[in-house]
Amino acid sequence: MKQEQEIRVVFDDKRELTKLELTNLTHKKVSIPVDYFRKNLFNATTRESKELKKAKIIFDDGKNKILVNRSLHQRHRDLLSLLFVENKKIEIENNGDILIYTSLYSLAKAMGYKDIRGSTEIIKSFFYDLRNTELTFKTKEQNVKYDESGGHKIIGEYNLDTKTNDYIITIPSKTAKYRILNYAVEIPKEINRKIIAIPNNLAKIKALVSYMLSNQALKNGITFDKICDKLDINIPARKSEFLKEIRNNLVLLQEFNITFNEETKIFKYEQIEAIRFHAPVKIEKIIDLIKSEKSIDEEDTKTPSLFAEIELLPTEEKLNVDEERYKKIIMSFVGNQIKINETEYIFCGLNKNQNNQILLDIRDNEKLARANTQFSTYYLVFNEFFKKFI
Repeated sequence: MKQEQEIRVVFDDKRELTKLELTNLTHKKVSIPVDYFRKNLFNATTRESKELKKAKIIFDDGKNKILVNRSLHQRHRDLLSLLFVENKKIEIENNGDILIYTSLYSLAKAMGYKDIRGSTEIIKSFFYDLRNTELTFKTKEQNVKYDESGGHKIIGEYNLDTKTNDYIITIPSKTAKYRILNYAVEIPKEINRKIIAIPNNLAKIKALVSYMLSNQALKNGITFDKICDKLDINIPARKSEFLKEIRNNLVLLQEFNITFNEETKIFKYEQIEAIRFHAPVKIEKIIDLIKSEKSIDEEDTKTPSLFAEIELLPTEEKLNVDEERYKKIIMSFVGNQIKINETEYIFCGLNKNQNNQILLDIRDNEKLARANTQFSTYYLVFNEFFKKFI
């Protein structure tokens, strides 16, 4: 497959996850993609959210770009982290959709609002912002132009379940599949609460902490100017203000294992062991798995139904139907027609009676019946195919 075709196949929201993807996503279900923190998705210098007239570039390495269509701030970061770190439950659908069950009341309380019930509307407005924020990916080929190669929204639909009073937030399949392809950081509840507790007037400090914790220990540290670039703090007056905030909050930073050398202006971070990182699945591996599953499906469709010529099999040729390889093939015939003594039935599966005898569940029109396979004679459901294994 060509690269653009592979991207479309992998991000197809109707495609069911492979077992490897499901395992990876399950491990990541209480974590957040590191890129959300590393690439300044959550603005450190603004407290408003709005649709941008021109998409903002939050990453550009000369070959690839990531653009965002809306301005988000640190309170959005807090809310998103709470959805994954603290919730009632998380369910993962076969196609990758993630359903998060929570309550507006608990979210408002965790975010530190004093008027908790009155703040639920603020939480809803943050959900609106996140739902309408889209990350777009562009790739440059042959130094000519950037072609769009896909994108995703931060969250999808959110609805109130009037029976349980749960708020159900959907993370769309495409967004979940992005999570599979990228590193994710799992920040424990206690540490996340400490980040959320950083006051709103120290939004740049909160962004700094989120950035540092989304990276593993930085051996040689990172300079103040580099951090300013990462957090999009480029105006000299704002840089000076940020430097002053850092100097006034050295003790707070040390609570997160972050130190700042005022002479060299270098930050260092000692890895917090409780923070875990989850590796991605390579797109090539996913494509290989999709291809292999497709080839198996195609092979299955080529196999003709073996029920057309059902016949009696003498006792001495009995098969051990307990063997897993036989069971698997037999069960693949569920729903097919079989013919027993000139009567047509629908094969429904295998069963056992109290004497541990294997029975065939069959249906004649709307009536259910059973055929015993282990008396003096029994009906061959497997026909010629199984004679090869005798």
